[in-house]
Amino acid sequence: MLVLDHTGRIADEFRFEHNAAGWALCQQKLTAFPRLVIAIEAGHCVSIERLVALGHRVYPVHPRSSKSYRTRRLSIGTKTDHADCWALADALRLEGESWQVLMTPEPYSAAVAAVVPG
Repeated sequence: MLVLDHTGRIADEFRFEHNAAGWALCQQKLTAFPRLVIAIEAGHCVSIERLVALGHRVYPVHPRSSKSYRTRRLSIGTKTDHADCWALADALRLEGESWQVLMTPEPYSAAVAAVVPG
């Protein structure tokens, strides 16, 4: 996870395991940023659901758009997790006002989703 401030400087950067302890660490670290908005590649469905459930405004980005942001901002051959995170965070910071936030599901549809296997 990479967090940029409003000027584009890295405010925090950390990795965490995708298990209960890792998500607890993530939640703890993100409490330092109460107005946080998050850009994430759309293919990471479980992570997206977790971030929304934690109360964050999440902007899923299509993988092709993510690649486009990365190649526009970084030189060719720099495909790393850090580069991907930075490119998405910076794109959200600069262009995010036109992006569509993922809305929290209504309680009824969330209950249906919990019952119906996906």
